Amino acid sequence: MSSNFFTRPVDVSKVRQLCWHHWLALIKFTNSKHANIMHFSIYSSLSSTRLFFFLVFPVVTEL
Repeated sequence: MSSNFFTRPVDVSKVRQLCWHHWLALIKFTNSKHANIMHFSIYSSLSSTRLFFFLVFPVVTEL
């Protein structure tokens, strides 16, 4: 991981939009597959740190 990762400015609106689209797609997927609540809770119970790196890190590295 590069040393400038945490000092690099991040477009908050872009990150929020990405997070929103990701969760919206996930909800649509679970609804279309008629997944039960336990299946969805697996995604919901992800730690905030994992979620941060999963959603934000790929975007920041592409900027």
